[in-house]
Amino acid sequence: MKEKFWNPLFAVSVATAVLMILMFLGAIGSPDPLVINGFFPFSLLVIPVLATISLLFHQRRAGKGLSWGRMGLLWLGGNVLGLVVSVLLLIAFHTLVQPREDSAYNYNHFGFSSYQAGKERQVVEGGSAQDGVVYDLQGNAVQLSRLWQERPMVLEFGSITCPVFVGKVPSMNSLESQYQGKADFYVLYTREAHPGRNYGAHRNLEQKLQCAVDLREQEGVGRTILVDGVEGTLHGTYGAMPNSVYLIGTDGVVAHRADWLNPGVLKQRLDELLAAQGVGAHVPPSSLADNYIRVNPQAMATSLRVFWRAGLGSGVDFLLSFPAMVQGRLAAARRGDGSL
Repeated sequence: MKEKFWNPLFAVSVATAVLMILMFLGAIGSPDPLVINGFFPFSLLVIPVLATISLLFHQRRAGKGLSWGRMGLLWLGGNVLGLVVSVLLLIAFHTLVQPREDSAYNYNHFGFSSYQAGKERQVVEGGSAQDGVVYDLQGNAVQLSRLWQERPMVLEFGSITCPVFVGKVPSMNSLESQYQGKADFYVLYTREAHPGRNYGAHRNLEQKLQCAVDLREQEGVGRTILVDGVEGTLHGTYGAMPNSVYLIGTDGVVAHRADWLNPGVLKQRLDELLAAQGVGAHVPPSSLADNYIRVNPQAMATSLRVFWRAGLGSGVDFLLSFPAMVQGRLAAARRGDGSL
């Protein structure tokens, strides 16, 4: 019986469960239960070590050697079981212990409620765009209204930790080149959509400016990047969604807006606005609400790359919020107010 108990397949599972439970007990008393998201990858690094130790202990206790093939199978089996135990316990923990989402604009952990709050806006299609002060990448103040007076403005919101924004960079770079001299394309850098250890919540303007510079360099954003203030005042006025877009005429009237940027629809609306000499009041206002992005292999690959760059906890936060996001999509489909 003892020899069976110390078989690596069982030993790793038991050791992993004990490790995760100890981590969870510590997280329950934390001001932020979501701290466990940062510890979870640590357990994944420990599992192979546990498998190796248990295998060596088994070899010594059995008093005879195993073949390399048998040892390899036991080692892999221990890793798989340890991983399964870790994931199941992680799900159980977050099911029993409700995470406390940040109420601050620059949240430390992503939650689906940020999407819901982002729909509250003061700027609507057919109305006047909100003026405000933003910053260029050198930290110089820029008056937003000065930018739409000469040519129509395409203002897209985004950040280096937003997979949806990152995935559309090539399309938007191409669209800008098509309309060069006819319309001006800008990116307004907002809060981190999915903050992690490498790109966390912004604490000062200098940090936010550096994140915007990294976005330009790492993703090759060809458009002019502007940076909202740390408190996100302008972003909140326009609706604090992570990748919304506004098409503003030279008269300061919003001709089109979308909760999520759709380059194809944006191009159609931009053509209409240009045909009206760039005057927003001369075109029927349009909008896209709850137009979530379809899940596809390319989008998934982009998300994994962005989460990896953001750092520990970024992807886990997203996965934990995924069920609520699916429910939101289903609700939007029933209402018929978005393209899924």
